[in-house]
Amino acid sequence: MPHSSLGQELSPPTLKDVRDAAYTLQGISTLTPLLENAEVNAALGGRLLIKCENMQRTGAFKFRGAYNRIFQMDKAQKKRGAITYSSGNHAQGVALAARVLGTSALIVMPKDAPPAKIAATRALGAEVVFFDRDTQSSDAVVQALCAKTGRIIVPPSEDRRILAGGGTVALEILDQATGADIDSVLVPCGGGGVTAATAIVMQALSPDTQVFDK
Repeated sequence: MPHSSLGQELSPPTLKDVRDAAYTLQGISTLTPLLENAEVNAALGGRLLIKCENMQRTGAFKFRGAYNRIFQMDKAQKKRGAITYSSGNHAQGVALAARVLGTSALIVMPKDAPPAKIAATRALGAEVVFFDRDTQSSDAVVQALCAKTGRIIVPPSEDRRILAGGGTVALEILDQATGADIDSVLVPCGGGGVTAATAIVMQALSPDTQVFDK
């Protein structure tokens, strides 16, 4: 089974994994709206549907995967706490998920991360440790801290449980797109995790839908 540099399982999630994550997140994550505009649709000659994950808790889809991963920690692992590296959205997702689930979070952030992101992460109860991205590797810093503290790594993408959580966005799109045949889905792409998870869901449930990243 392939692994990332941080030792996380890289086997892809199944549709069942995504559906299990949706059950786990029910009543915890926000069911974000799928919006459209009649005038835009008329100009396009079709329907343009926009999934508003900016309205998700912490303002991004990252909370979904972080919560699904930390939820699956056992009691002993939760006592040890979570650790990750992120300069923004994943940091806040992990921090909030850890707080909701009664554990702690240690976030490794570059020292030049936006001050607003640092402040938001700390406000959610996480401890922040900085590294110099010019001279240090975030992976190495996380590994050293993990060895010292025994914390459980919750990476931004490189874990099937994280990906399954992200894939719940695609499940919601299919549920909310009433009466629409979805020709294509365009996913904003950073690390690519939610793009991959969306492709898995669409391949299983809407195989004629094309998935693109941007």
